[in-house]
Amino acid sequence: MTSDDAASAHAQLHKEISQELWEIRDRLRGYIYSQGYRDPDLSVLENDTQVRYYQARLKPNFVFTHGEPWPLLVQCFRYAHKDFHRKEGKQTKPMDELPPADDAGPSAVDRVTQREAINAFLERHLPHEGHRKAWLLAFRDGKGPVEIARELGIDRGTAAEWRHRAQQRLRSLPPDELDHLR
Repeated sequence: MTSDDAASAHAQLHKEISQELWEIRDRLRGYIYSQGYRDPDLSVLENDTQVRYYQARLKPNFVFTHGEPWPLLVQCFRYAHKDFHRKEGKQTKPMDELPPADDAGPSAVDRVTQREAINAFLERHLPHEGHRKAWLLAFRDGKGPVEIARELGIDRGTAAEWRHRAQQRLRSLPPDELDHLR
Protein backbone atom coordinates (compact mmCIF):
# COMPACT_ATOMS: atom_id res chain seq x y z
CA MET A 1 0.00 0.00 0.00
CA THR A 2 1.46 3.35 -0.99
CA SER A 3 1.40 6.41 1.23
CA ASP A 4 -1.29 7.94 -1.01
CA ASP A 5 -3.46 4.85 -0.58
CA ALA A 6 -2.94 4.93 3.18
CA ALA A 7 -3.82 8.62 3.34
CA SER A 8 -6.92 8.01 1.23
CA ALA A 9 -8.02 5.10 3.43
CA HIS A 10 -7.42 7.19 6.56
CA ALA A 11 -9.44 10.09 5.13
CA GLN A 12 -12.24 7.67 4.19
CA LEU A 13 -12.29 6.25 7.73
CA HIS A 14 -12.52 9.76 9.21
CA LYS A 15 -15.42 10.49 6.87
CA GLU A 16 -17.22 7.25 7.85
CA ILE A 17 -16.81 7.95 11.58
CA SER A 18 -18.05 11.51 11.18
CA GLN A 19 -21.06 10.25 9.24
CA GLU A 20 -21.85 7.63 11.93
CA LEU A 21 -21.68 10.29 14.65
CA TRP A 22 -23.85 12.67 12.64
CA GLU A 23 -26.52 10.02 12.00
CA ILE A 24 -26.72 8.98 15.64
CA ARG A 25 -26.32 12.44 17.21
CA ASP A 26 -30.00 12.99 18.05
CA ARG A 27 -30.29 9.54 19.61
CA LEU A 28 -27.18 10.18 21.72
CA ARG A 29 -28.46 13.57 22.88
CA GLY A 30 -31.83 12.00 23.71
CA TYR A 31 -30.13 9.26 25.69
CA ILE A 32 -28.02 11.75 27.67
CA TYR A 33 -31.13 13.90 28.22
CA SER A 34 -33.03 10.85 29.49
CA GLN A 35 -30.27 10.37 32.07
CA GLY A 36 -31.18 13.75 33.60
CA TYR A 37 -28.57 16.02 32.00
CA ARG A 38 -29.29 19.42 30.46
CA ASP A 39 -27.04 21.97 28.74
CA PRO A 40 -24.24 22.81 29.30
CA ASP A 41 -23.52 19.42 30.93
CA LEU A 42 -25.37 17.59 28.14
CA SER A 43 -23.11 19.15 25.49
CA VAL A 44 -19.97 18.39 27.49
CA LEU A 45 -21.00 14.74 27.89
CA GLU A 46 -21.99 14.50 24.22
CA ASN A 47 -18.64 15.88 23.06
CA ASP A 48 -16.62 13.67 25.41
CA THR A 49 -18.62 10.63 24.28
CA GLN A 50 -18.04 11.43 20.62
CA VAL A 51 -14.29 11.90 21.18
CA ARG A 52 -14.06 8.52 22.91
CA TYR A 53 -16.07 6.91 20.09
CA TYR A 54 -13.80 8.50 17.49
CA GLN A 55 -10.68 7.23 19.27
CA ALA A 56 -12.09 3.71 19.56
CA ARG A 57 -13.08 3.59 15.88
CA LEU A 58 -9.62 4.73 14.75
CA LYS A 59 -7.91 1.72 16.32
CA PRO A 60 -6.40 -0.66 13.76
CA ASN A 61 -8.55 -3.67 12.83
CA PHE A 62 -11.59 -2.26 14.66
CA VAL A 63 -14.76 -4.34 14.30
CA PHE A 64 -18.14 -3.56 15.86
CA THR A 65 -18.80 -6.25 18.46
CA HIS A 66 -22.55 -5.92 18.05
CA GLY A 67 -22.57 -5.00 14.36
CA GLU A 68 -23.66 -1.40 14.90
CA PRO A 69 -22.35 1.81 16.51
CA TRP A 70 -24.94 2.32 19.28
CA PRO A 71 -23.59 -0.16 21.90
CA LEU A 72 -20.09 1.28 21.48
CA LEU A 73 -21.48 4.81 21.84
CA VAL A 74 -23.31 3.86 25.04
CA GLN A 75 -20.11 2.37 26.45
CA CYS A 76 -18.22 5.53 25.51
CA PHE A 77 -20.91 7.56 27.31
CA ARG A 78 -20.46 5.45 30.45
CA TYR A 79 -16.75 6.29 30.54
CA ALA A 80 -17.42 9.97 29.74
CA HIS A 81 -20.07 10.00 32.50
CA LYS A 82 -17.62 8.63 35.07
CA ASP A 83 -14.90 11.09 34.07
CA PHE A 84 -17.37 13.97 34.11
CA HIS A 85 -18.31 13.27 37.72
CA ARG A 86 -14.71 12.59 38.67
CA LYS A 87 -13.70 16.03 37.30
CA GLU A 88 -16.59 17.68 39.11
CA GLY A 89 -15.42 16.08 42.36
CA LYS A 90 -18.72 14.27 42.72
CA GLN A 91 -19.27 10.62 43.28
CA THR A 92 -20.66 8.93 40.18
CA LYS A 93 -24.29 8.04 40.64
CA PRO A 94 -25.80 4.98 38.98
CA MET A 95 -27.65 5.94 35.80
CA ASP A 96 -31.10 5.32 37.25
CA GLU A 97 -30.44 7.58 40.26
CA LEU A 98 -29.51 10.74 38.38
CA PRO A 99 -31.42 13.90 39.26
CA PRO A 100 -34.89 14.37 37.75
CA ALA A 101 -35.42 16.65 34.78
CA ASP A 102 -35.58 20.35 35.52
CA ASP A 103 -38.34 22.71 34.39
CA ALA A 104 -36.70 23.24 30.98
CA GLY A 105 -37.48 19.67 29.92
CA PRO A 106 -40.76 17.90 29.33
CA SER A 107 -43.21 17.85 32.21
CA ALA A 108 -43.75 14.77 34.34
CA VAL A 109 -47.07 14.18 32.56
CA ASP A 110 -45.33 14.35 29.16
CA ARG A 111 -42.64 11.90 30.30
CA VAL A 112 -45.25 9.45 31.62
CA THR A 113 -47.30 9.78 28.43
CA GLN A 114 -44.22 9.16 26.30
CA ARG A 115 -43.17 6.17 28.41
CA GLU A 116 -46.65 4.66 28.16
CA ALA A 117 -46.75 5.19 24.38
CA ILE A 118 -43.39 3.45 24.03
CA ASN A 119 -44.51 0.58 26.28
CA ALA A 120 -47.73 0.12 24.25
CA PHE A 121 -45.76 0.19 21.00
CA LEU A 122 -43.29 -2.41 22.30
CA GLU A 123 -46.07 -4.66 23.62
CA ARG A 124 -47.74 -4.56 20.22
CA HIS A 125 -44.57 -5.29 18.23
CA LEU A 126 -42.61 -7.39 20.73
CA PRO A 127 -45.14 -9.78 22.26
CA HIS A 128 -42.41 -11.88 23.95
CA GLU A 129 -41.90 -10.27 27.36
CA GLY A 130 -38.25 -11.34 27.54
CA HIS A 131 -37.45 -9.74 24.18
CA ARG A 132 -39.16 -6.54 25.30
CA LYS A 133 -37.34 -6.38 28.64
CA ALA A 134 -33.97 -7.19 27.05
CA TRP A 135 -34.47 -4.46 24.43
CA LEU A 136 -35.41 -1.87 27.06
CA LEU A 137 -32.47 -2.75 29.27
CA ALA A 138 -30.08 -2.59 26.31
CA PHE A 139 -31.28 0.48 24.48
CA ARG A 140 -33.03 2.55 27.12
CA ASP A 141 -30.71 1.77 30.00
CA GLY A 142 -27.54 1.04 27.99
CA LYS A 143 -26.85 -2.30 29.66
CA GLY A 144 -24.79 -5.08 28.11
CA PRO A 145 -25.66 -8.78 27.85
CA VAL A 146 -24.05 -9.67 31.20
CA GLU A 147 -26.01 -6.99 33.05
CA ILE A 148 -29.23 -7.93 31.23
CA ALA A 149 -28.70 -11.60 32.06
CA ARG A 150 -28.11 -10.80 35.72
CA GLU A 151 -31.19 -8.57 35.93
CA LEU A 152 -33.51 -11.01 34.13
CA GLY A 153 -32.07 -14.12 35.79
CA ILE A 154 -31.06 -15.78 32.52
CA ASP A 155 -27.76 -16.75 30.94
CA ARG A 156 -25.71 -14.26 28.90
CA GLY A 157 -26.30 -16.02 25.58
CA THR A 158 -30.06 -15.91 26.01
CA ALA A 159 -29.90 -12.23 26.96
CA ALA A 160 -27.88 -11.42 23.83
CA GLU A 161 -30.23 -13.49 21.66
CA TRP A 162 -33.38 -11.84 23.06
CA ARG A 163 -31.93 -8.37 22.53
CA HIS A 164 -30.87 -9.26 19.00
CA ARG A 165 -34.27 -10.74 18.09
CA ALA A 166 -36.08 -7.70 19.46
CA GLN A 167 -33.79 -5.39 17.53
CA GLN A 168 -34.28 -7.37 14.31
CA ARG A 169 -38.06 -7.32 14.75
CA LEU A 170 -38.17 -3.57 15.33
CA ARG A 171 -35.86 -2.89 12.39
CA SER A 172 -38.09 -4.95 10.13
CA LEU A 173 -41.10 -2.72 10.80
CA PRO A 174 -42.21 -0.44 7.97
CA PRO A 175 -41.31 3.24 8.46
CA ASP A 176 -44.94 4.29 8.85
CA GLU A 177 -45.12 2.19 12.05
CA LEU A 178 -42.24 4.17 13.54
CA ASP A 179 -43.22 7.66 12.42
CA HIS A 180 -45.61 8.40 15.29
CA LEU A 181 -42.84 7.73 17.83
CA ARG A 182 -40.51 10.37 16.40
